[in-house]
Amino acid sequence: MRSIRILALAALTVALASCGSSDGSHNPVPGFLTLTLNTPHSNDGALLFKVSGGVIDSVAPFPMVQSGSYVINGGFTRVVVAGNLVDGAVVKVRVPDVQNASDYSVLIEQAAVRTTFAQQNLSGYSVTVTAP
Repeated sequence: MRSIRILALAALTVALASCGSSDGSHNPVPGFLTLTLNTPHSNDGALLFKVSGGVIDSVAPFPMVQSGSYVINGGFTRVVVAGNLVDGAVVKVRVPDVQNASDYSVLIEQAAVRTTFAQQNLSGYSVTVTAP
C-alpha cells in the first residue's frame, strides 16, 4: 500500500511539473512600464524622446508633466512632454507584456530649458524603463 502512495505522489509531481510550457514561453502579462527621467539640469521644460523595442498601446503622463503628446509608429513611439521636469517618473506606457521590459529602450532626442526653450546639451540624461 505504501508503494502505491509513493508511486501516486511521484506521478502527481511529474504531472504538475509538466504544466508549464515546454517551449520556454510564458503567458503575457499586459500592463504599464514606468519611464523614469534622470536629468543633469534643474531647469528642464520639455523633452522629446523615442521609445523602441516593442509594441506600445498607449502613453499616460505622470503628475510632473503638464502637457504631453505621443505618436505610436510600427517600430517606435515618439513622446513629447512639457512641464517642470525633474528627476522622476515622466510617463507610463501600456505594453502587451511587462515581463519584456528589458526589450524597451529610450533615446532622448531633445531637451529644452523651461523659460527660454533653448536646447539643452543631452550629455548626462537618461530614462530607465521599469516594470511594476
